[in-house]
Amino acid sequence: MVEVAIVGMGCRLPGKVRSPDELWGFLLAHGDGIIEVPADRWSLERYYDPDPKTPGRMYTRSGGFLQDSLWDFDPEFFGISPREASIMDPQQRLLLEVAQEAMDDAGVSGRVAGRPVGVYIGGFTADNMVLRHLPASVPAANSHTPTASMFTMLSNRISFVYDLRGPSMTIDTACSSSLVALHEATQAIARGEIELALVGGVNAMFTPEMFIGMCKGRFLAEDGHCKTFDAAADGYARGEGAGIVVLKPLPDATRDHDRIYAVIRATGVNQDGRTSGITVPNPEAQVDLIRGVTAESGLRPEQIGYVEAHGTGTAVGDPLEMAALGDALGRVEGRTTDLIVGSIKNSIGHLEAAAGVASVIKAALTLHHRQLAPQAKLTRLNPAIPFAEHRLRVVTKAEPFPADYKTAAVSVNGFGYGGTNAHAILVEAPEPSRPDVRQAPAQVLPVSGHNADGARQLARELMPLVADPAVDPVALADAIWSRRSHPSYRFAVPFGDRDDLVARLAGVVDGSVVGGRTVADGTAPVFVFSGMGAQWWGMGRDLLAAGGPFARAAAELDELFADLSGWSVIDELRRDEDDSRVTTTAVAQPANFLVQVGLAAELAYYGVHPKAVIGHSVGEVSAAYLSGMLSLKNAVEVSYHRSRLQATTAGSGGMLAVGLSEEEVLQWITERADL
Repeated sequence: MVEVAIVGMGCRLPGKVRSPDELWGFLLAHGDGIIEVPADRWSLERYYDPDPKTPGRMYTRSGGFLQDSLWDFDPEFFGISPREASIMDPQQRLLLEVAQEAMDDAGVSGRVAGRPVGVYIGGFTADNMVLRHLPASVPAANSHTPTASMFTMLSNRISFVYDLRGPSMTIDTACSSSLVALHEATQAIARGEIELALVGGVNAMFTPEMFIGMCKGRFLAEDGHCKTFDAAADGYARGEGAGIVVLKPLPDATRDHDRIYAVIRATGVNQDGRTSGITVPNPEAQVDLIRGVTAESGLRPEQIGYVEAHGTGTAVGDPLEMAALGDALGRVEGRTTDLIVGSIKNSIGHLEAAAGVASVIKAALTLHHRQLAPQAKLTRLNPAIPFAEHRLRVVTKAEPFPADYKTAAVSVNGFGYGGTNAHAILVEAPEPSRPDVRQAPAQVLPVSGHNADGARQLARELMPLVADPAVDPVALADAIWSRRSHPSYRFAVPFGDRDDLVARLAGVVDGSVVGGRTVADGTAPVFVFSGMGAQWWGMGRDLLAAGGPFARAAAELDELFADLSGWSVIDELRRDEDDSRVTTTAVAQPANFLVQVGLAAELAYYGVHPKAVIGHSVGEVSAAYLSGMLSLKNAVEVSYHRSRLQATTAGSGGMLAVGLSEEEVLQWITERADL
């Protein structure tokens, strides 16, 4: 069993939800994201009719629509031309935005290019594909049409934009797509194929054909709501949005002191096989899957405290799913309290291919806060579901996760309307280890974008966060420096206190603060290690006292050096100015080497890694070590013996600096060639 940590999340969901934090507040407030079909999608007057039998019409007027425009998108941020973006599937756009936000949330943005990072995306509907291949659209086809709407591009577009080298796949099992994607990603991590995974799903609804088809199949609720667990359940509500979670092996996340929302213990997938109808669930198959995944997780059924159910609100699906959950997890030996069940679909509708990841995000937040969010609406429990018999309970008010469970554990259940079932078990994150001691960060907030408008927009978004008394502005600046990517157009915003920073950000937003500029983008820095001459008696002193990465690297190096030389470089660096020997060759060279290696370690801690290294004179030793050509032990030996031997020739040569041009010096040398 390989445990996988959820270290980052991003989402766009109905109810004006644009982040996991907003989602949690929305759920606690009994949020309802169902609205009437927006006018920019299609004409309800043309396509609505309450009679299900009317040809070419839908009998529902509502769904879980995003209230932000599907067409608002900053293509330049992702290196996409406006011409290509104009016909690109909005599903690709949504995924790029939430992928960026999830990676920012995980602190890996800008640090994944060229690495074995997998992308696993659930996709199901193809509104843009239909739109781009209608007879009326064919004359407008251009070179971007082939990549504008195909399912493969939902995942491959992310891998392309961020230069990710792991597996990249779009998975379609309908409503369980993104939960199946989660399973595939965790298996790839367990096999050691990838070091990080982006997992998610997406759905965008901007043509009426899918609605009409689902109405003809009588799948949709007339009022456009998923009345999960309710006696009035009459079908599901279609919803749209996107979600991405960033996955990382738990040992790696613990080592890196990541904020861990939850830990995935086990996942699984199976199929219903032949049932009375291809869309009719098979509770026996679900029971087999849930039991198998629970056993793989190392937990007993009674240790599961909450289930985020599929819960579509259909007359057939809900009773069958609750029977399966009751059989596998509810009415089991050892259970002392009823198993609590809920479903996010009651609040935002059924996001189809993104339904699974929406459920996973809610489950992770449940564990992160150790709190249970209520069902948005529940008028009367469905009499077709014997909740008491199944040992199941629905919460209608927010409440703490039951204290009976020593380790909070949540199951996430999902199934596709073609019969593919998926299940996952998540547990709360372990207690975080104490991070390394870091120096107090400089009070400068980095604000950046791919152009001036993008940078000013970020400043606008940061203002309410900075103004929040619960947020430490210095810690926020530190987090943005070390955990977010920094596009090429940048402002450095120095500040004194919270009010000062709010005022300065307002100046960036309104344009009264100037100084933003474009810097070279797309290449890592080159480290140049100097030779003799830069040393001085006080160098490295504060960093040694801080006890951070510099001090640890220096101590490791100094221990090897002292074993070889019989004296300590660190002790020499701590001498008073009057007693300092740092100008002598024997001390200066190893001291420079120690400071250079320590500075590289300090920068690495903040995510700054060189693309190339170069050294001059004694700096060549540091460059050889940082490039991997020399081990630390070998580099220390070179530094020691080089300085020791050069010290024996002190006074036997000289150096002169003259204020002459190259031409004058060459003439002077030529005239004295016989000397």
